[in-house]
Amino acid sequence: MSSEMVFRAAILKQQRQWTYKELEFHLADSQSGRAFVKLPFGIYYSDSALQENIKKISFNTWEKINIILVKYAEKKGYEKGRTVRVDSTVVETNIHRPTDSSLIYATLADEYLVSKV
Repeated sequence: MSSEMVFRAAILKQQRQWTYKELEFHLADSQSGRAFVKLPFGIYYSDSALQENIKKISFNTWEKINIILVKYAEKKGYEKGRTVRVDSTVVETNIHRPTDSSLIYATLADEYLVSKV
């Protein structure tokens, strides 16, 4: 994958909040997704290949990209870059306190399932 394709795939994954498996599916299935990432016809990447390439983008690179994007947005008048907006959505779920017995049970259940495979 070219660096541009990796960057575009990372942006698509993050923007859509997809897993690597979902990204793999949509890049194989969606013409618009393939066009955005600029994947040539007949070329497909596995979720592990996508993950391996995307994780190569370092923190410093993401920081530089963010700085460039904020400067561009400021120049165009889209954003002043002084405020960060965060959306935190709360989802109700049943949570139990982890006790020693529940942790042991979960470990044994996982081991049992793995041994059945």
